[in-house]
Amino acid sequence: MQPGEALSSAAEIAVALAGFAGVVVAFRSSSLHEWSPLDKHHLWFLLSSALIPLFSCLFGMLLLAIEPVPISIWRWCSGCSFFFTVAFVF
Repeated sequence: MQPGEALSSAAEIAVALAGFAGVVVAFRSSSLHEWSPLDKHHLWFLLSSALIPLFSCLFGMLLLAIEPVPISIWRWCSGCSFFFTVAFVF
């Protein structure tokens, strides 16, 4: 499997997970503004656990589009993933 195919598959899974979070919100009996802070935190965690891998995969695909492919591409992708994760924590 080529790196671009793996990143594309991972991005599709992340989009599916984000869609699942949307379904969870759509089928709740109350509106989002009436949720408890703990429920809002769980939703935020579900969305971020889908969006962080999605952005990381898109960044990796962007780097793969550069000709010639940089040798340090995986270091850049790891740094980008670390940045997104730290930004989510704060």
